[in-house]
Amino acid sequence: MSIGDGVDGRDAPEVLDAVPTGVLEKLKEWMETFDPSARLQLPQHLVHKRDPRNVFIARLERVSEARPDELAAQLLFDPTHPYHFEHPQDHVPGMMLMEAGRQLGLAVTHLFYGVPLDALFVLNDVNARFRRFAELSEPVFVYSAVREKVYRRGRLMSMRQAGIFIQRGELLGSMDGSWSVYDRRLMERLRRRPRPEDGPAASHPMAAPAAE
Repeated sequence: MSIGDGVDGRDAPEVLDAVPTGVLEKLKEWMETFDPSARLQLPQHLVHKRDPRNVFIARLERVSEARPDELAAQLLFDPTHPYHFEHPQDHVPGMMLMEAGRQLGLAVTHLFYGVPLDALFVLNDVNARFRRFAELSEPVFVYSAVREKVYRRGRLMSMRQAGIFIQRGELLGSMDGSWSVYDRRLMERLRRRPRPEDGPAASHPMAAPAAE
């Protein structure tokens, strides 16, 4: 995992210039209708959460049918969240933004790529960099693109997703990562496979990256 050195205040117009005009128009429309009291959010199961307070995605849509691998999302942050705001904060914590990015990746696979809800996700790498503070008083949006999709027998096995965080039409930061998708039964077999260094009689679970 790689995280940038914090807010550096520099502009990056070339990044926002790459966002399609239709996406910026959609985000502007969403911002004009933003109502924090409405608590609009994705269903918990799409982001693998039991507590609705831990769902940080308000809405998620494909940019268009012609661009199915490009997504627009609005994030949702509760300033009374018991973990991320256990002490006073005047901005959205970076780790909260990263969790929202992780949730976005999960929801995208279930909604748009046919991944079963009981699948297991193994995070391979993640990189994030922040340029500005995310203010609590304004909505935060994400424009992202899915790439490097790998299929086997018609099922999505791995992918990479890269996106940028946007607030008030300005770039807040960026995040990208890749993960693999496993059938639950297959992962259970892999976890029970003996490691070569343990010898043939060993039955210790195989070490594996964190499953989502």
